[in-house]
Amino acid sequence: MNIGTVSEKSGLPPKTIRYYEDIGLIRPERRDNGYRDYSVEDEHRLRFLQRARSLGFSVEECRELLSLYNDTSRESVEVKVMATAKLAEIDRKVAELLGLREMLSHLMANCHGDKRPHCPIIEGLSGEVKLQSYAAMSENSRPDTGGRVCVVTAGGPHPWIIINALIDRFGDVRVIIEDSEPRGEFLARRARLKGWFTVGGQFGTMCLIGLGKVLLHRRIARIIESESLFVKPRAERIVRTVPSVNSVGFLQAIDEIQPSVILLAGCRIVKPEVLARVTCPVLNYHAGITPQYRGMNGGYWALANRDSTNFGATVHVVDAGVDTGEVVAQVRGEPSGDDNIMTYAYRLAAISRQMCVDAIEDALAGRLESRKQGGNSRQWFHPTIWSYVWTGVTKGIW
Repeated sequence: MNIGTVSEKSGLPPKTIRYYEDIGLIRPERRDNGYRDYSVEDEHRLRFLQRARSLGFSVEECRELLSLYNDTSRESVEVKVMATAKLAEIDRKVAELLGLREMLSHLMANCHGDKRPHCPIIEGLSGEVKLQSYAAMSENSRPDTGGRVCVVTAGGPHPWIIINALIDRFGDVRVIIEDSEPRGEFLARRARLKGWFTVGGQFGTMCLIGLGKVLLHRRIARIIESESLFVKPRAERIVRTVPSVNSVGFLQAIDEIQPSVILLAGCRIVKPEVLARVTCPVLNYHAGITPQYRGMNGGYWALANRDSTNFGATVHVVDAGVDTGEVVAQVRGEPSGDDNIMTYAYRLAAISRQMCVDAIEDALAGRLESRKQGGNSRQWFHPTIWSYVWTGVTKGIW
């Protein structure tokens, strides 16, 4: 067969095939007219080379593998030794790349990306700050964090952004997943508080948000990429799944883990009798500034109330109320011009990663301090569909 045919069958370009011939990896026959005539065996060798190169073997390693391929008296141990060495080399490269990714992600997470000249990325690249990759360190050589961190969540991309940031810092973070509250139970509980008419309007907005996340998936993907967000579990960190943070199963899990600090991130309100059973600090990540924007959609309500300086998030001590505990950390930021109620939570989680890491470090070191906050305390809920549309039309806040 000619070089075009063997190129198509082997998946290698003609230039590469000629190169392999030049260095002696294949030796096709020549026709009377001088043109190369590739045999079926040459095709098999080229396929072999293509696959070996795709696995990362060098040209010289491929030469050795090809000689073993052609040697019917070979011993498989020789091939396994080469494959084992290559796997170890790949593992080293993967560890190096993960370390580089972690370092760059850490620098990007600490850069506000605004008009100010201070830039942690520039400082890190210029050597003004020390860079160190956690992936390059053994568990024993990581900084002593002084205790075990446990996160309780109902799951979802926004909590995992925070959880993965904590894993990058503390390594062994235990995660407890609580089952989501059935929608019917949630609506009935809300109706007892707000009435069915209002809850019907809120449910309309909840449905719109769910649909919007599907329709705006490309915009959300751009946020995830630009902010270097990790929105899914990167490793098996789930200790167990429990029915609720207020269940016996949760208390049993806490007894087994013996955490030094617990962070709640998107789960039910903890009942006082459960809190009384927990001996370590219990903190909550809240996507809103408290006390002004307790409850749901804190970022949206700050913007809807023309209070953009309070577009931010809070870490507070958990008490019996709804986001009423003592504030230990807050961070503020700015949404982009095309953000809306479907994307605010991603923005808030992005700017909150370091805040949560710092709060956990303070808790482990025993230096949590209450930060007195001013402003009127108010609990917010999902906007009704009609108020959401009205606010969007009249204020441009969607």
